[in-house]
Amino acid sequence: MSDLVSIPATVTSVSCNNCSISEITSSDALKLWERDLSLLGNSELVAIRWEYNDRVSGSLPKWVRTLDFLEKLVLDFTLIDIFRLGDFPGSLKELNAIGVGVVGKNKLKLEEGCFLGLEKLEILNLETCELVDNDFTVGMFRDLGVLKELRLHHNRNITELPAGVFDGLVNLETLDLRWTGVKVFGVGLFANLGSLSEFFFGDAGSPNALERIEKGAFEGEQETRFVIQLSPQHPNVRRSPYPPRFLNLLQVFAICQP
Repeated sequence: MSDLVSIPATVTSVSCNNCSISEITSSDALKLWERDLSLLGNSELVAIRWEYNDRVSGSLPKWVRTLDFLEKLVLDFTLIDIFRLGDFPGSLKELNAIGVGVVGKNKLKLEEGCFLGLEKLEILNLETCELVDNDFTVGMFRDLGVLKELRLHHNRNITELPAGVFDGLVNLETLDLRWTGVKVFGVGLFANLGSLSEFFFGDAGSPNALERIEKGAFEGEQETRFVIQLSPQHPNVRRSPYPPRFLNLLQVFAICQP
């Protein structure tokens, strides 16, 4: 125990009496990457920041799943290449993996079931991870009943999302699909997202990104603010070269349907 506690670091809180750690910053976390923190027992570690470290690669160490109090995990711009079933503790509330698909031309793979059991997760940010269609399966987020924010933007290789992929996200408030390659919002894709209040989509730099929104793509009584980002040359922009940024559902259909 004393060896772990004496690691040169600037952790927010370390107690030699009960070996509790409340937060590990980026520089400290790199020193702990290959150590077995499960030796700390019922640690009170609540946050780990591993951003901007190219030595943080492959899959997460097994000891991460043993941290029963961990609430925040930041993996931005690392070389993590897979999220596996059982990688994360059920206590996690925020998971950030921005830019994992940028460093070293890496790609993040989402193993089926990797988000199962994360019943407390509120924020999931998978921006710029080079995700592809095969990473998304029906019901993959079904355990994330309290998730409020899901960001998938800048994943241009996502071209199709299956109906039912967002099942279970009954408390989702923000969904960001900007700068993806999704061409069609199919029937039932966003069904049962009754709490959705903000939805971002479109791509100002690619005029052919979004082609069609099918009737029945949205169901329920939610009132959602739609933030649409289309270039003036977008083929579905007919009446005005600059559509309003804030659109209600009827306006979205009028502008985006062929």
